[in-house]
Amino acid sequence: MRKGEVDGCWGWMIVAAAALNRIVIYGISHSAGVVYVVILEVFNEGSGITSWLSSLITAVLFFTCPLSGYLIERYDERKVAIAGSLIAAIGMTSSAFVSSVPALILTYGIISGIGCGIAFMPGSVAVAKYFINHRPLAMAISSAGGGIGIFAFPPIIEMLNEYYTWRGMFLILGGITLNICVFGSLIRPLTKEVSSEQKSQESGYSSDKSENNKLQSSSVSKNLETVQLNEESENFEQVGFLDKHFYLKIPSFYILMINNFMYQFGASIILGHLQAYAVYQKGFTKPNSAILYTISGVMVLVFKLLHGVFANMSHVKIFRPIYQYIFFYALGGIATICLTIHSRYGVYFYSAIFGMSYAACGGSLLPAIIIEMSGVETFGVTYGIVLFVLAVGQLTGAPVAGILYEHQKTYDTSFILAGSMMIASALIMIYPLKTDLNPSKLNKQNENNIEMNIEEIDSINEEMPTVFDPISMSVV
Repeated sequence: MRKGEVDGCWGWMIVAAAALNRIVIYGISHSAGVVYVVILEVFNEGSGITSWLSSLITAVLFFTCPLSGYLIERYDERKVAIAGSLIAAIGMTSSAFVSSVPALILTYGIISGIGCGIAFMPGSVAVAKYFINHRPLAMAISSAGGGIGIFAFPPIIEMLNEYYTWRGMFLILGGITLNICVFGSLIRPLTKEVSSEQKSQESGYSSDKSENNKLQSSSVSKNLETVQLNEESENFEQVGFLDKHFYLKIPSFYILMINNFMYQFGASIILGHLQAYAVYQKGFTKPNSAILYTISGVMVLVFKLLHGVFANMSHVKIFRPIYQYIFFYALGGIATICLTIHSRYGVYFYSAIFGMSYAACGGSLLPAIIIEMSGVETFGVTYGIVLFVLAVGQLTGAPVAGILYEHQKTYDTSFILAGSMMIASALIMIYPLKTDLNPSKLNKQNENNIEMNIEEIDSINEEMPTVFDPISMSVV
């Protein structure tokens, strides 16, 4: 690794590229509702089949994230980002030449969704690798780009449709998507893995080690580099699947997946039905009810940044990512249940609280927890798996609430269900907090890893044959 790569100046260029990447991807995928209205008016094929456009691209985006993580592990972030950009641009451009809604579902919903999903992960993974000391803050800044895209793209898409018709709109969106190639080209792959001494800093909670441990750590890192250069030798053992993907043996990783499914199940009910609740049960006008999402969006953007700032001060116990994560998830659930008994004006206050809560799942907190749990080397795959489960929750919550409303003609039960799921998702994270994310256990695990690496290096050195060096007149 070049000196200064980690926590260096170029890392902030990576943050800017990742933020711009999210502006484009979130802007396109989360503006699908605007595209839905445009296509509904053009083809007039009914809301049933046309509505797939608004839901499919976002779902396919997150469903593709595990594939993107695998490709990053196999190749590198730059190549994957450029490949995803090209696929998304092909889907967008092809959408300008179709003549039916089913064809648009294929080009816009599926192909563009796959491309956006593949291009989504490289920025986040690169930022995680390029930073250790300021990682939460860097990831918070990069993730804030998504909020900007959600605000900026809907009016842009409406303007493009007005001036250039829907076909021109898709052509220009295809060109905008190609800019991800430029952002991806800025992601310079790291030359080597981070040394074991740097890895021990990632948790941020380890106590001062003795001089002996520091010397051992330095020795291990040098020996490991030597071993990496001899990977093809007979003495290098093949790593098994579960050893390589060790996170699959961590119970807390499965709890984190359940946590994200439960929270997104509840949050999707709010995102899909809050406006209808305000209009039909609280007597809001449609323009006034639309302001609720604006309030939530502003709070999401602001608190993504604040979560990262606070997480960067993780030496203060209450600012640790896991504590913030549990608190804001629970806060969102409690506020959702209380919404059913509050006054008309309490809905505005609730929108702000919900935005504060929802920021915890899309900013720096969730990546920080995943990295603490399984390390930065496998972050691309683990983050992709969690996002896949998250998408399942997003797809299932809102339809369930719709069915409940059809039978009861009230959203109270749906919102109580949503709040209960969000609170439960926070409570189950107490187990990882007490076990795999416990600072004392993290420190012990780091020390055990150093001892295991020393033993592995010693065993390999013992097995290597001795060679006489005639120049130095010694045995090596």
